[in-house]
Amino acid sequence: MEEKILLKVAIICSLLGILILFLVDETISLKESKIESIDESKLDQSVKVKGIVNNFRIIKSLKLFELKDETGKIKVISFDKDLELTNGALIEVEGRVTEYRNELEIEASKIKVL
Repeated sequence: MEEKILLKVAIICSLLGILILFLVDETISLKESKIESIDESKLDQSVKVKGIVNNFRIIKSLKLFELKDETGKIKVISFDKDLELTNGALIEVEGRVTEYRNELEIEASKIKVL
């Protein structure tokens, strides 16, 4: 009898733990930004933006492209060897805002094709 009670308590605790993890994930996920809102105040901060791929090119192991939304455009760099994109693709990018040659860009940590 005691084993059944322990099993029920363990299952309930596990389910509550999973529920808490889902709730925490929702609250700490990055909020989507518009490209026009990315300025020097966001340097070294993580951002999430959505837009259309333009001018995609590969230079050695580096993938470079421009991401455009209705508010502007920004350069994106990725070191993902398996990344396959085409111009015109709608994507979501998460990454860190950096500066290269006096221009802001996003160093992508995650790219999702939508």
